[in-house]
Amino acid sequence: MAWKCRLRQSASVAGAAAASLGLVACSSQAQSGSGGSSTSTVPVVHALRRATVSFAEQPGAWPNWIFPFASLEWYSPANVQQFQYLMYRPLYWFESPTTTAPVLEPNASLADPPSWNRARTVVTIHLKGWRFADAQRVDAQSVVFWLDMLKAEKAYWAGYVRGYFPDNVSAYGASSPTSLNVTLHLTGPVNTTWFLDNELSQIVPMPEAWDVTSLTAAPGSGGCGEVTGGLTTGAATAAACRRVWRFDTDDNGRSRHPGMAADRATYATNRLWQEGADGPWRLRSYDAVTGAAAFGPNPRYGGLQKPYVSGLLAVPFTSLAREITFLSRGGPAAPQVGYGSLAGPVGISITGYRHELALPWATSYLLVNFNSATGRYLLRQLYIRRALQLLVDQPAIIRKFDHGDGVVNDGPVPTAPQSPFSSPSLRTDPYRYDPAKAVALLRHHGWRIVPGGRDVCVHPGTGSGQCGAHIRGGTPLELEQAFLVVPGSSPYYRYEVASWAKAGIAVRPIPTFDQVESISACAPSMLQCGWTLGASGWSYYPDYEPSGEDQFATSAISNQGNIGSYSNATNDALIRTSTTEQGMQALFAWQDHLAHQLPVIWQPTAASVIEISHRLAGVTAADTSFAFMPEYWYVPAGKA
Repeated sequence: MAWKCRLRQSASVAGAAAASLGLVACSSQAQSGSGGSSTSTVPVVHALRRATVSFAEQPGAWPNWIFPFASLEWYSPANVQQFQYLMYRPLYWFESPTTTAPVLEPNASLADPPSWNRARTVVTIHLKGWRFADAQRVDAQSVVFWLDMLKAEKAYWAGYVRGYFPDNVSAYGASSPTSLNVTLHLTGPVNTTWFLDNELSQIVPMPEAWDVTSLTAAPGSGGCGEVTGGLTTGAATAAACRRVWRFDTDDNGRSRHPGMAADRATYATNRLWQEGADGPWRLRSYDAVTGAAAFGPNPRYGGLQKPYVSGLLAVPFTSLAREITFLSRGGPAAPQVGYGSLAGPVGISITGYRHELALPWATSYLLVNFNSATGRYLLRQLYIRRALQLLVDQPAIIRKFDHGDGVVNDGPVPTAPQSPFSSPSLRTDPYRYDPAKAVALLRHHGWRIVPGGRDVCVHPGTGSGQCGAHIRGGTPLELEQAFLVVPGSSPYYRYEVASWAKAGIAVRPIPTFDQVESISACAPSMLQCGWTLGASGWSYYPDYEPSGEDQFATSAISNQGNIGSYSNATNDALIRTSTTEQGMQALFAWQDHLAHQLPVIWQPTAASVIEISHRLAGVTAADTSFAFMPEYWYVPAGKA
């Protein structure tokens, strides 16, 4: 499936994107250290010294962008969670070695939890004063630098949705560049949990070493991120920030000069990328052709949990089949798996591993193109979308194609893992599989049912019992160009298409949905907008609260989240309320509304199979946001 999310990533529709696979190579010397949860006292462990752990990069999708201020083009799990975040930590860290749902980990964050004024219009960030690898402190200037760049280049930030961050920040600043407090003034009151989880969570403090316009320039000479002691709107530094951004990103990858983010061959040799590390790892080597990478511990990392191993290797695979073949090698000389995901339910058992299941913090669905050149009038009818949903047998799909390892989706908030965000009203699926109800719904709205063929509108018009606006008499109920997958390539979709056909809804797949991923919104006149349904989904990270501003708000059309051009005033108002009012009730009201309105056709979400070597310790429950924390991994003494 093409997960349509902040971290856009293609994968099988029946499973999440591959996270990682680890191989362990160890020496025979032991050491003692402490490890465990970053929020509690850590136990003492006995780990092999100079052990090296290797993990598999996502098959066919290795990292190719190092700068942690990324446009949509470069926003993927391979680039962010499994590459940038190893070296460059966001302001607040939401991964955990002991839980499956994303939770705030204060002890692994660069800042303490923020404080608010009573009106919820002013928030203050309290930095801890950790250091970058070049010894500069992560201070107010590091945060203001990122905010100034965001204000200047928000159109090139993958997380931008008009009206939200940074548009909802009117001013920000600090008392001095070296202060550890940064204050943001907002345009109005916000839900403080949402603002922390979805806005502050995306700030990645940047060092002065990156505030330059040439490799030989003095740190901070670029003029972006200046702290003068008062508040700023970012306007005064906008021009300077644009110059710095063009240098750091090689004009978003369009230019290879002067050799920054687009010059992948220099990732491990360009001192700027080394000096900017504030995470547990620093990049030692990187192959620009294959994507293979090697990391070593960052001695200046300020977190409680320092890496046990001396080396972390990222191993590329061109396909999942090659990865499975590699994992399946037997014998004492075979490489051992440390930690890895097999990209969805896989009915195999591999000697030497234990396996766990991880459900992604995500929802799965078929996009509905409300501006389709061919089927827009059909899909704009809520009753037709309801009929489509009633014919999706999610429990059967999970049994038949996911080995029973998956969950039913009935709305925009993940049903698993458990979280406080799920509405109590959606504990029962409002559109459980019911072919008879789907047929009755279509017949009631003026269609002659033709099982195995194409239903026909026999009662055109907009009144009760009629087909609806712009649907003429004799119109067939056919989605002529359903943009699903390559025809015949997926039994999952053949099963679903066959289910719709039983009620006379004809769906004809055409080639892969990835071809329209670059379209921000469709107009009926566009040749590339003939598609009607598209395999997709949404992963909630690094904006962890499952609110709807990024993929269902009308304004989200601008950042490609709402590629189906769904627009509903009630939905927009409910989203806005959920981001401004305290508590969960507004979020519940929004998801209850949207679950019934069906802006998409909900699909089941499959678990990933996580393989963990018996030789590797420190690996607990698999995280669901495709990030991992290898600083906790170690090889126990005696398991060489």
